[in-house]
Amino acid sequence: GVWPWLDAEAPFADMIAQSCIPNAVAAQHYRGAKVVLNLHRSEPHGFTAESMNQRTLEVAACGAFQLCDDRAEVRETFGWSVPTFDPRDPAGFVDLLRRYVADDAERSRCAVEAQRRVQGQTFTARAQTILDTFAAHATRRTGEPVSDTRSAAHALEQSQRVAAAA
Repeated sequence: GVWPWLDAEAPFADMIAQSCIPNAVAAQHYRGAKVVLNLHRSEPHGFTAESMNQRTLEVAACGAFQLCDDRAEVRETFGWSVPTFDPRDPAGFVDLLRRYVADDAERSRCAVEAQRRVQGQTFTARAQTILDTFAAHATRRTGEPVSDTRSAAHALEQSQRVAAAA
């Protein structure tokens, strides 16, 4: 992330980019790391977020190994291929990190499996799923099939006409 509030004298400040980096450069960094530490944001007021961040998919798509703080969606999507840790257990994290830093073969096996699991998980594929779901909903509401699921505007227009008539 971009951390404009970070003091230049802070530990590791020289290792943190002060602006967004191009995707190709990010991919090079992911591939060049033995371990990508993927931390999700903290939730205030005791709420627990269970969804994974976009970086989880990006790191996997690059074929890089990552350790994530524990999220249900990471476990559901990746199983054993993206090891997770409890951020409230620093000693457990250090043990996990040491284990994977020392085991090139296991890191590689995890990275290959994580990459396999995200094949086809593109923005285009996900957008199409949303459009298909929306079209199915519009068809149920209007009684008329939405034949062109690639046209979100058409499905939205049909749904709005039915809602206005109701």
